[in-house]
Amino acid sequence: EKSNKGLISIDPMETLFTAAKILLEKSIHRLPVIDPRSGNTLYILTHKRILNHIYPYLIESQLDPFFDLSIQKLGVGTYADVKQLKYDSKLIDAMDFFAHTRVSAIPIVDDCKKVVDIYARFDVITLASRGKYRDMDMTIRECLHLRSSQAVEVLTCKGSDSLIDVLQAVYKSPGTPVSCG
Repeated sequence: EKSNKGLISIDPMETLFTAAKILLEKSIHRLPVIDPRSGNTLYILTHKRILNHIYPYLIESQLDPFFDLSIQKLGVGTYADVKQLKYDSKLIDAMDFFAHTRVSAIPIVDDCKKVVDIYARFDVITLASRGKYRDMDMTIRECLHLRSSQAVEVLTCKGSDSLIDVLQAVYKSPGTPVSCG
């Protein structure tokens, strides 16, 4: 692990285990793989990309019994004080929450508290690219409409789901946001 002015990165000769450990210990979602000679970014590692690489090997191997444990028992996910927004919530509410926490996304729920979408930190980039970042009175619905014309399917899981079932669902749903809890 290298740090250059606060940038946490990894050498291309390091193992995926080391990369996953850095992602976990530093509570980051993206880890640049940087060429030590040129300083160029070769790749951006994420939890999902590591899972996509190891899942086929994992499923073929003899799994440890802990993969059958529930994600809640394993401490995966958030089960108390989960911030939720509705489509008519204001952008300022999401921005304030992102500014004061290390969460990467906020579940968007309907009137029955069913998760129907997710507003992610990444969605803020869309606002900036469209010059809309100053309009803090926009609703979450308006913000998400800028994301794309496609509706986003949200993969939800329960605390009682086994780790292997959640890993399989995430692996089989590329690019789909996940909400566990």
